[in-house]
Amino acid sequence: PYATEALRTVAKEGTASNAQIRALLGQSTHASSIRAVAQKIVKKLHRQHGQLPAPTVGLLGAGLGLTGAQLAHALGAGARILFAAEACPTTAEIGRRFLQLLGHHPTWYGRAESHALADPMWSTSIEAITLRCAPFSQANPNFPMGTEAALREIAAVLRGTRARAPLAYVYENTDGLWRHPELCARLETLFALILPDYELRTLITSPHTHSGQRTKRERVFYYGWRRER
Repeated sequence: PYATEALRTVAKEGTASNAQIRALLGQSTHASSIRAVAQKIVKKLHRQHGQLPAPTVGLLGAGLGLTGAQLAHALGAGARILFAAEACPTTAEIGRRFLQLLGHHPTWYGRAESHALADPMWSTSIEAITLRCAPFSQANPNFPMGTEAALREIAAVLRGTRARAPLAYVYENTDGLWRHPELCARLETLFALILPDYELRTLITSPHTHSGQRTKRERVFYYGWRRER
């Protein structure tokens, strides 16, 4: 609800057409799903670190920015989005204006695996990784074509995450991923090898289960937080 007026303004200003906004919203994860995983992460961070004085969010594959806005909302007053990476210029332009209207002014990058981002100066409270889901989708007529390239992309992004060392991260994908145990095993191996200092958890969410919505649209989340030393 807090983002509705911002979306209306984006459309009214002409930054994006109603059709573009509908398409981007269609690709976005339902708020109830983000809320379910955000609550788990924030609860753990508060248990480990107490109330975070200046919580921040980083976005990799930002899209419209809704996931980042929801995570920042979950972190509470004063939370801000520190950086956002989005490869599509049109989507980045829309996302930039949308987040501005919500009071966020992140530094934008064109690629999630950018070497310039692989720096501790971009460390955040939560890093959200929302890369391409299509290669893993059940609707992909060319499956498994594209999955190898997608896994390489994920590995490259995770190496950047290791360099930034956020307090926690969350990676999101289509539930089709879990229909392929061999792909799940390879993905979980990447997390274990590249981010060994994080406790890994998984969660499948559905708007139908978590908020009584008619749509099921299940999503898979891998999330983790830095182990206490």
